[in-house]
Amino acid sequence: MVDVDGVLVHGRPDDGQPWASSLQGVSPADLQREFFVPYWEAIVTGRLNLHEQLGPVLARIAPAVSTEAFTAYWFKNDARLDTQLLDELDEQRRAGIKVYLATNQEHLRASFLIEQLGLSQYCDGIYYSAALGCKNLIPGFTKKSLIAQALPRTNSSCWMTRLPMCWQQERWGGWRWSGPRTVASQPR
Repeated sequence: MVDVDGVLVHGRPDDGQPWASSLQGVSPADLQREFFVPYWEAIVTGRLNLHEQLGPVLARIAPAVSTEAFTAYWFKNDARLDTQLLDELDEQRRAGIKVYLATNQEHLRASFLIEQLGLSQYCDGIYYSAALGCKNLIPGFTKKSLIAQALPRTNSSCWMTRLPMCWQQERWGGWRWSGPRTVASQPR
């Protein structure tokens, strides 16, 4: 299982900088205060709709920016892929190992990652917070992900994340932290 943001995807395609660092017509501070702080937790866990919450916020803080244009900019500019990791994942899949994405995403970006960014060719599926109803920082995310497809916890099971607290929350089934590439795996 591979996390997306900060592991597989690293900011803007051209330079890896955060996608919001070059926003035009929208103040990142206003966006954080008016949108992300009050709504993101519910959006990323599937309880609220991204566009339904973002539209009124943009109307207040950036009336010239449409919801569709904003999300298109956001998704396009938060899409720098770690090609070395993609090559490694492709190699694992050729060896018969299943690769799944496990990530905090809302529905539209999850779809963008798989369909438009093309991650479907590097993984066997995606488990994301909006579909599971909980974030991957919450105990049970990995368990829900594995149970969703009746995936066995085998010696080849692996969890790659940038956040040590994710795997610490998922200590069920003998998972352990295993190294500098922030990989957690089950003991052999």
